Amino acid sequence: MNVSYTYNKMAKLQELCKIIRGSIVKDVRRNGLSFADFAHEIGLSQGTLENKLKPASPHDVTVTELIHIMDITADYAPLEYITRRYGFILCKAEEERPSIENTTAFVTINTLDLGAVFGELERIVKEAIEDGEIDEGESKEISDIAYEIRKLAKKLEEIAKGGNDG
Repeated sequence: MNVSYTYNKMAKLQELCKIIRGSIVKDVRRNGLSFADFAHEIGLSQGTLENKLKPASPHDVTVTELIHIMDITADYAPLEYITRRYGFILCKAEEERPSIENTTAFVTINTLDLGAVFGELERIVKEAIEDGEIDEGESKEISDIAYEIRKLAKKLEEIAKGGNDG
């Protein structure tokens, strides 16, 4: 019996490919590089990297390449996508806890961040209500903002529970 193992291969996650490409494009623009320069920096040709990021291509970005990409770009959106996919929240373990003197500033800054995120959520929901339908893009935006709200709220909760021991 000649059964191909390729039938068991999971389909590429198009959204993840888009997020990885977005991380690379932001880094390339920020640093004045070309896509080819970035590809060479992670040890690939431009064509190979582009193929790995195409949803229709059978070639995938390896875990090592993904880590290398995140190391270079300092953009952890691909990792955040993976954690959200499985219902987890990504939080940096080594974040420095604010000292007593800096707690007020830290809370103020994060509260302002939370206010900005709520403002963005309000804008997206208004747009969705205006046309009477929440499309896939709006749903993703709302989900992403809800994630940001949970992340910021968790930071503030940690401060309230004793982040002052710094």
